[in-house]
Amino acid sequence: WMDAIEPGKPLTFLDSHIQHGNSLIGIHPGNQLEDGIGSKAFSAKEGDDGVVCKRLSSQNTTFAKRLSITKRLIPTPSINIEEKDEDTLDDVRNKSRTWSQYLLSDDYQKASLADNIYTAPYFSRKERNNEPWIPTNAHLDLCFSGDSDEISDKLIEHIKRTCLEFNFFHWELRFPEVFSSGGFDVVLGNPPWDVVKKEEDDSLSKSEHDRLKTWFSVGIYELAKGKKDLYKLFLALSTHLIKANGKVGLVMPVGLFIEDKPLPLRKHLLSTGSIEKLDVYQNNRHGYFGSVHASTLFCAFIYSKDKRGEINFSTIKRYGDTDPHHNFQGNAKDILSRDLTLTLFYNKDDLKAYQKIHSSLSSYKQLRYKVSAEFHASSDKSILHESPSEDNNWKLLKNDGINQFNHKYGSPIAFIDNEAVADKINSKKLPRWLYCSKDIKRLVFRDIARSDDSRTLIACILPYGYVSSYDIPMILPNENLSDEEIYFYLGYMNSLVFDFMVRPHVDKHIKGYIINRLPIPKYDGNIPAMRAVSDNAKLLSETQNGSYNETRSKIDAGVATLANLTSSEFRLICQSFASLMKREEFRTGYVDNSCNSMISISSS
Repeated sequence: WMDAIEPGKPLTFLDSHIQHGNSLIGIHPGNQLEDGIGSKAFSAKEGDDGVVCKRLSSQNTTFAKRLSITKRLIPTPSINIEEKDEDTLDDVRNKSRTWSQYLLSDDYQKASLADNIYTAPYFSRKERNNEPWIPTNAHLDLCFSGDSDEISDKLIEHIKRTCLEFNFFHWELRFPEVFSSGGFDVVLGNPPWDVVKKEEDDSLSKSEHDRLKTWFSVGIYELAKGKKDLYKLFLALSTHLIKANGKVGLVMPVGLFIEDKPLPLRKHLLSTGSIEKLDVYQNNRHGYFGSVHASTLFCAFIYSKDKRGEINFSTIKRYGDTDPHHNFQGNAKDILSRDLTLTLFYNKDDLKAYQKIHSSLSSYKQLRYKVSAEFHASSDKSILHESPSEDNNWKLLKNDGINQFNHKYGSPIAFIDNEAVADKINSKKLPRWLYCSKDIKRLVFRDIARSDDSRTLIACILPYGYVSSYDIPMILPNENLSDEEIYFYLGYMNSLVFDFMVRPHVDKHIKGYIINRLPIPKYDGNIPAMRAVSDNAKLLSETQNGSYNETRSKIDAGVATLANLTSSEFRLICQSFASLMKREEFRTGYVDNSCNSMISISSS
């Protein structure tokens, strides 16, 4: 702005352009007021009086029915300021006066009151001493019918305080000329990558956080299911801010296109427009963002309201990478998975290998299972003990307590008594037979993972006497498994081939929905490759040995054989594990041993 100053002319008037407020809290363009204030605004939060909440909710519901028949008399304030000259100081002063008159106009004040009445209940404490000043649909009805003068001064004062405290931002009032012409041409930004959650050093109280979470669960924000990442909320909002031929351009994480919960938001994007560009980048060597982890995947994203259902996305681009990249373009239903998620690859060869593996392994009868967590180190804190005793002898492991084939990689973080374990089994409706016999084994894996670690999926068997925290989920089969079967699934999940399939779906976690996207063949002892995987996984598990030795090479050979891979295709998969390929013993001896074992298994 300063660099663009024109000698002899005054600085331009920007008050109507540069606005201050919380852009996620307030009325956005559209018919947000039409259905009135939702019932969630009156759900009791910490510090609220439950009886007061019920009374307000009842009043709100009663008047919601009237809103549908009340004549809308809320004015739409307008202004014409952009076309005014600003060649002289007097021109700029004239613009400033026009903007001030707009903000003080009767139409603006009435429209602003209605918008604040809608928003304020979501953020107001509901107590007996302020119950008369909490707005409901009864007050919105007065605005709709043109009788807003009947609203008490004390209620208006309470609304104003709430508005100032949370910085309400009503888009059509702040940018009247923009939305009188249909919206913005372009919305461009790098929204925060944080999550709406209470932090220990947070200045907001738990009550205020709960109110934010409620607001972000209604209206357009309902689309952003799952954890409330701020970038998802900004994206949901931005699609409502542009005109019919407008575009949204954001830099954001790729989680939106990997996780299962944001499916409604993905559907919204592709049913109302197209994803014109989705270039995926990895922050390797901290080349793009110095303070962001080098493994982080993010994307440059462009949404357009043209060509509904189309998508254009790239293979992953690393910082400093000069290799050519491939783009996938077409209708989303043809090139995305059924839940409209992306499968991310560094090159086209990896994609071809993935497709062949997935197809081959899907041809077998599949294991039926679900993924379940056992204990939570925070919410179950009251039943955890620091040291074992005769009764407190179940060992609780966290994510870093296990490694491949090894449940003793780290130390237990706590101990749990028999009664608490039994209560947890009942409350989570877990099958009791999993915990009642010392011969039963449970298959678990690390939740926290990165796609470019030396290994992404890390699984082991938990024997009797061990339980896991939420970040070590359990594969829970629909039926009891024999040792032969569970050792097969252990070897299968720790194989290079299965890890290769998992990686394109992983950002920071391996959730149950990721495992569910991938084939897990049901064990058949008549198939030599499956027997080889089971037998050798048992040996590694019993010795707690996850090294890349000859025994382990037979596991990888067995899974590669099941996937119908050739030796050259298996070597291609091994090359995608960059950290492992730096090890001489892996690059030569281990890979060669696996390929030789593939020949041996295939001929047996």
